[in-house]
Amino acid sequence: MSASDTSSDSFIKGKRYSENQELGWESLELNFRSDEKKEERREGGRRAWLTVAGSSLIYFATLGSANSFGFFQNYYEHRFLQGVPASTISFVGTLQITLMNVLAAPAGALFDCYGLRSLYIFSGISCSGAFVGLSFIQSGSLWQIFLVQGVLLGLANAFGSQPALVVVGQHFIRRRALVMGMVAAAGSVGGVCFPALLARMANDRRIGYAWSLRVVSGIIAYVQDAAIATFQTDKDMPG
Repeated sequence: MSASDTSSDSFIKGKRYSENQELGWESLELNFRSDEKKEERREGGRRAWLTVAGSSLIYFATLGSANSFGFFQNYYEHRFLQGVPASTISFVGTLQITLMNVLAAPAGALFDCYGLRSLYIFSGISCSGAFVGLSFIQSGSLWQIFLVQGVLLGLANAFGSQPALVVVGQHFIRRRALVMGMVAAAGSVGGVCFPALLARMANDRRIGYAWSLRVVSGIIAYVQDAAIATFQTDKDMPG
């Protein structure tokens, strides 16, 4: 093989290498642009902010009902469960909060398997139903309060609050921490509003303790219905 042939082969190989390298950079650039477009699609939008609003409503209802146990602790000690030790009464609230945290992983798995709507429906029915059930419990029935407020309400809050925080993360990347903070803040608002509302209505002779629970049950049902109408999961998003 002559020197000219060797030089020609080297030139052709070099040209092909250069072309392949250019194609590689173009492919990387296209992939980068595609990722940017996907990120833009996931960063906000009307449906995304509606989902944030729905999750905030869920947190308002679930965390609000859970954080209102201070009202129940005081009411049970002085009126409803007189003679029962305060530590025994507080175990009801402890169980409720424990279930919310322990069931976080199962709630996430059910969210992946069955979607958010089923969990929201279960949470809404159980949470509002628990307050209605509490309104019919007779004074002194600790075991009924334990089952309804400790177990049922704990399950309802777990399967509502945990997925509500996850779903907003599917719509945002750069502002994910911000929107999750907004949802968590709604739980704090509920924790302030619910105890104050219950205390005000329960001490009002025209309403009373039982009807105050039924009013709160109606508020929770309305809030949960609004949340179901506004959410959108990752599976519903285009692209």
